[in-house]
Amino acid sequence: MQIQAEQLEILGERALKNFQTRMVAHLREHFPERCAKVDDEKLYLAVDHGMQRARRRGVTREREFCLWLHLMFVFGSQFDQDTRYPWISAVLNDPALSNPIHKVQRLYQRAELQTALETQRE
Repeated sequence: MQIQAEQLEILGERALKNFQTRMVAHLREHFPERCAKVDDEKLYLAVDHGMQRARRRGVTREREFCLWLHLMFVFGSQFDQDTRYPWISAVLNDPALSNPIHKVQRLYQRAELQTALETQRE
């Protein structure tokens, strides 16, 4: 059985749509306050926006897209360029972290640390 190029494209589009649908549900579950007043269409746009920004940084795997979206919902849609968070640009520009997977994972770890520190201050 041979799969035609068009069939592969359709399968890819379905997989992408499925992932986006799962991410919309995931974001609603993990960020209920932020998602309460936003309809699904806007959440799909946010997921697409986040995935595009992550792709520009070399992200290609679902897990890292998910982490990127978490970071985006905590720090803002353009957190990767936000000067209020110098630690983010430090991680993204760290030459020792050449693999995008490791960069996103490190960002997420640092974000958890930052959140813990801010909680302690309150």
